[in-house]
Amino acid sequence: MLSLCSTYWQIFLAQGLYIGIGSGMIFVPGISIVSKAFTKRQPMAVGTSVSASGIGGITYPILFQQLQPRIGFPWAVRAVGLLALMTFLASFAVLRNRKVTGTKPRALVDTTAFHELPFMFYMIALTVRCAGYWVPFFYISTFATAHLHTSPEVGFYVLAVTNAGGFFGRLIPGFLPKVLASVEVLPLATAAAG
Repeated sequence: MLSLCSTYWQIFLAQGLYIGIGSGMIFVPGISIVSKAFTKRQPMAVGTSVSASGIGGITYPILFQQLQPRIGFPWAVRAVGLLALMTFLASFAVLRNRKVTGTKPRALVDTTAFHELPFMFYMIALTVRCAGYWVPFFYISTFATAHLHTSPEVGFYVLAVTNAGGFFGRLIPGFLPKVLASVEVLPLATAAAG
């Protein structure tokens, strides 16, 4: 949809709303299916599956930057979207919910969770952590150009290098002992990240 946008509100809907909802509808079921399919080496399986987003973070920006001057913005966005669709279809073909449980389906939103104070603190902490994690990705190229005095081309590739680090940062914890890959390590990792 981004390739068809001509006003700000259309861009907001295409990128802000639809990408957010679509990513959640793809990412969360994919991770839950992987975590249910693997019981013995679950951290390794989940770490391997989420590390692919680091590869996408390297590939998509470079692909877009190389295609945009040659074929224009709309067709560059469509090409990136086509690549995303092809990789999604490949993963969709192998992701199957093989374990059928006898429990009845839960509600889409469990409002009782919002009455639990530990859950609310955890959600607030995750929101702040995600803001601290994702906001720098939008400004890292500009920061490299303005403060590190790199050329715009080199500044752009700082984003790809950062995403390459994210690949290893998602992959390696899955191979650590299960004690180190638990939710209790999240505050330590967040504090270490600054």
